[in-house]
Parts: sequence; C-alpha cells; structure tokens
Amino acid sequence: MANVVNGIIILDNRILLFKKREYWILPGGKSELGELHFETLVREFKEEASESEIMVNDFYKTFCGLTPISKREVSVHAYFAELIKPNIGLCPSNEILDIRFIGNHIKYNLSEITLEIVNSLIKDKYLKYG
Repeated sequence: MANVVNGIIILDNRILLFKKREYWILPGGKSELGELHFETLVREFKEEASESEIMVNDFYKTFCGLTPISKREVSVHAYFAELIKPNIGLCPSNEILDIRFIGNHIKYNLSEITLEIVNSLIKDKYLKYG
C-alpha cells in the first residue's frame, strides 16, 4: 500500500481543493524515498500550485482507500496546513485543472478519500456543512 500525504487548508469555512481530471482532491501526493511527510506536502504543493508555498501544521488523521484514477490502495496521512501568502492567487500546474476554496462540497465530484476526509472534518467540527 502506498503512502500519500494530503494538506488540509481551511479558510473562512472553505477547504482548498484541486481538480485533477474529473475529481476534486486535496493537495498532496506520494513521498519520495527518505522524504518526511511535511517535506512531501511542501514539495507537492509547489509542483501542483505553481510555486505557491504552505506551512504544514498539525497531523489530523490517517485514512485508507483507493486513488480516484488508478484505483490503487493508499494510506493517506492528512495534515493541517496554511498558505504562507494567502492573498496571492493560486495558479494550477499542468496536471491540475483548477484550484478553489469550496464551502459546499456536495456540488463537486470529490474523490472517495477526499469525501471521507471532508466528512470527518465536518464531524469533528473543523468545517461546518454547507
């Protein structure tokens, strides 16, 4: 099972999601050999959001499931993070179609794992529904 690190960035009760193909996902990706989780998240965010920077904060939880495209089983380690310069626009890289802070996740085609994480954040009162 592959290990993946995802970042949870919440601003004004909206969560930052990236659109990759037809699915909306949390920013992040797979760790390279010897890379720490926070290093993975910082690197992946820069790659996916055209050199934007984040600061990784606290660990949230680990989730298991299938990736939306390859359908491979992964263990997702989710961390809270924040944008270093939140007022600067986020520009998607070639692999990312769109980047948005969303407040009503029902309107979006979230990946299975992303939906599980968002629902957990609502249950734990980090996000309010709707």
